Amino acid sequence: MSSWWRNALGLSPARLAEAADAEAAPPAQAPAAPPAVAARQTEAKQDPAAEPGWTRLTGEGTGRHNDQDLAPLAQDRMQRLAEWLWQSNLLANRLVEIMLAYLLAEGVSLQCPDEQHQKLLTAFWNDPINNWPLKLVGRARGLSLMGEQCYICRVNEGSGFVRLGYLDPRHIGTVVMDPDNPEQPIGVVTKRDAQGKYHKYRVVVLGNDDELFSRRTAQIRRTDFTDGDCLLYQVNKLPSGSRGRSDLLGQMDWLDAYDEFLFAEIDRIRYLRSFVWDVAIAGANQEDVDKFDKTFRPPAPNSKFVHSDSITLSAISPELQAADTSESARLLRNHVLGGGTVPEHWFGGGGDVNRAAAGEMGEPTFKMFTARQQVLKLMLEEIGR
Repeated sequence: MSSWWRNALGLSPARLAEAADAEAAPPAQAPAAPPAVAARQTEAKQDPAAEPGWTRLTGEGTGRHNDQDLAPLAQDRMQRLAEWLWQSNLLANRLVEIMLAYLLAEGVSLQCPDEQHQKLLTAFWNDPINNWPLKLVGRARGLSLMGEQCYICRVNEGSGFVRLGYLDPRHIGTVVMDPDNPEQPIGVVTKRDAQGKYHKYRVVVLGNDDELFSRRTAQIRRTDFTDGDCLLYQVNKLPSGSRGRSDLLGQMDWLDAYDEFLFAEIDRIRYLRSFVWDVAIAGANQEDVDKFDKTFRPPAPNSKFVHSDSITLSAISPELQAADTSESARLLRNHVLGGGTVPEHWFGGGGDVNRAAAGEMGEPTFKMFTARQQVLKLMLEEIGR
């Protein structure tokens, strides 16, 4: 296991052997699903050529839950790394936070022409538990980092008022798809907890199940997912994939490479600033050299060193002959920024950009932000309905 994965997963040296065994061991069994659901789930496949230990998250050998999903172990790792990079890597943090600032900095509200419905929406929106004005940014950030968000619907049986509980994407074991329509999720099965328990939630789809789904699918939703309803939203997934993916997935290895490059530069600068005292004694034998070495003390700044003409004292600094690394740093940084559709001058790099060019370079970025804005808009509208 590389130092990258050790650092990212927060593993101390004492736990490295345990972690290596866990990596090499077969993936943990997925949470048991009801028989009617288990019969329709695709069996997880593990690439027999996968090497034990570290491989790039985006490389071969990660296995697939199906042809369009990461293996469960890789999905968990992606989520942990995305959160860790957001906290520790400045470039990763900016890629996420710049988008959130453009989308949500001016505030969001749900509006409905009907006055009575607007009162219900306002009460739901400002409820101290739902608290969308305060929690929306964090929920949008979680969608970007984890690739999905899931909210458990808690309905007051007396008043019908809805409060949403949060299901951490890292606790999702399986997203069950409609056996007759692999594009449509119909249920969420959580991972087992410490007591071996798990939950099965029905994904909310606005409308009547008997009208929207086949008879078989409607029966599965009624009989197998009996622990309540949930709202599930996912990004960066293919139509028949079951799990969302982080916005940072493609950049993870490059973000780490950029950090390692900068830390190596810090080490190089430290070496360049170091020096040693070179003492030359003319006509001295080994015994004279050893005797002088025992009594010699390097002179302090602004002090004096008195000696005869037979002694020469020089300060020698290393000459590493390292080439200018600014272009290499720019290459790595722009590779990551380009993957996030963010222009260089948004991250402190001016390059050869003038005001006119800078205005044009932002257009693709704004289009990407608008696309995500549409996703958030549709999410909130569906929740409001």
